[in-house]
Amino acid sequence: MTLTELRYIVTLAAEAHPDIILMDIRMPRADGITATRRALAASPDSRVIVLTTHQRTEAVAQAIDAGAHGFLMKDARPELLLAAIR
Repeated sequence: MTLTELRYIVTLAAEAHPDIILMDIRMPRADGITATRRALAASPDSRVIVLTTHQRTEAVAQAIDAGAHGFLMKDARPELLLAAIR
């Protein structure tokens, strides 16, 4: 993730204070764990649901340590995603 992209995510979270943030752990140039941590620092009442293609214990632990409230596989059924958001 470029510094500009990270700043944008943090600024947007700080200004919008979203209820839910859907965060990808792995993006082409991004570190979703760092972005999760910083977005929640800027908007502590937001809840992050991390999405990933890899179901690894280490990734789950890192996401939870960063403050994520949920963890779903990207291929999860839409009903499961909606349930997680609710």
